[in-house]
Amino acid sequence: KYRDKAYFDKNSWHWKNLEKHMKSIKEISKNNNLIGPILMSMNSGFGQEVIDFKNPPPGYIKFLNWHKEIEKEGCRQGYYVFNQINELTSVKNRKSTVVNKWDDHPSEDLHYIYADNLKKNIIKLINIGNKNNYC
Repeated sequence: KYRDKAYFDKNSWHWKNLEKHMKSIKEISKNNNLIGPILMSMNSGFGQEVIDFKNPPPGYIKFLNWHKEIEKEGCRQGYYVFNQINELTSVKNRKSTVVNKWDDHPSEDLHYIYADNLKKNIIKLINIGNKNNYC
């Protein structure tokens, strides 16, 4: 319920803090003539479950909805925004996407998916050039 408040209550301290930091990152990018900034939504593992993307657990759907709110804010602020859903759902013979049962950070396999997708999107961003809004 606290994360729901942080992501869906646009007047919450957490959301205002997110907006402020995203503005700072965009300003740093602009001041240094960088293309972007980039917002890569992780859409990562969900506990120890191997996610059935045709019928994801309710908690994962909520998790994705939190990410969607951040993606919307990134678009609003002019970030180049992308997520990992297509890459995650295309992987066959999936294993757990977390390190182990005590550590919910993304697994090594998931890091490879992230890195490959980040590389593809950086190349895509370079090719489309500097725009005010990428969404």
